[in-house]
Amino acid sequence: MRAPTERPAGMNEASAGRFADKADMTALLGAFCFLLSAIEYMLPKPMPFMRLGIANLPILLAVDLLPFPWFLTLALVKVIGMSVISG
Repeated sequence: MRAPTERPAGMNEASAGRFADKADMTALLGAFCFLLSAIEYMLPKPMPFMRLGIANLPILLAVDLLPFPWFLTLALVKVIGMSVISG
């Protein structure tokens, strides 16, 4: 049996479901950013100062799929996560 999930104050069951859906989509797109970035680092650069930028594809998808606050959260996760991963 599952324990009841905690919701922020003032949320009913329907809005808590939408909150979880947006959080799940943000986490999925964030993981996709990290995967594409790892693949991008393995590919040779076309020029010494140029990268392909395929790690930004999930960000472009998020513009259409997520509301603005979740989009900003994803962008922040990508920036911080990529700086930690790439050094």
